[in-house]
Amino acid sequence: MTYSVLIVEDEAKARGSMNRLLTADGYEVLEAPTLAKAMETLDSRLTDIVICDFNLPDGHGLDLLRRISATRPRPQTIVVTGHGSVATAVEATHLGAVDMLEKPLDPEQLRRVVQRASEVVRLQRELDALPHEHGIDRPREIQTTADRSGRREHVVDVARTGHTRDVRAVA
Repeated sequence: MTYSVLIVEDEAKARGSMNRLLTADGYEVLEAPTLAKAMETLDSRLTDIVICDFNLPDGHGLDLLRRISATRPRPQTIVVTGHGSVATAVEATHLGAVDMLEKPLDPEQLRRVVQRASEVVRLQRELDALPHEHGIDRPREIQTTADRSGRREHVVDVARTGHTRDVRAVA
């Protein structure tokens, strides 16, 4: 399964390094040097994962997070910053960021974070593919349970077997 990653970074060298690393790992990589270009890309195609620099020439990563939070399906978003603060991290998390990395980036840490984001995308795709039964929006019901439990993969396995008792026990 291939995942698309949009890298929003104004520094060409950093953007290129992330692109090479993630392309070598099998991701389809898109690039945007500005907030405007990132929004244009998000308007034109579905993107699984977004890696966004916090400070961009034409805005903040938080502006992109606000925009992404209204998108369905919402991409997994990772914020990169050279000047992190607790307040920034809290706001980014409230807006839907799944992780926040500090510059200079550690390639192995970036790989791990993107891999975790890919796993969430894979699970979301599996949930979305589950059949709707008896007029119930089963993927939404399962998603809510998964979000509450923090054990998404277990919930997907239980959903496949049809043992809803176990789903309630997990929550």
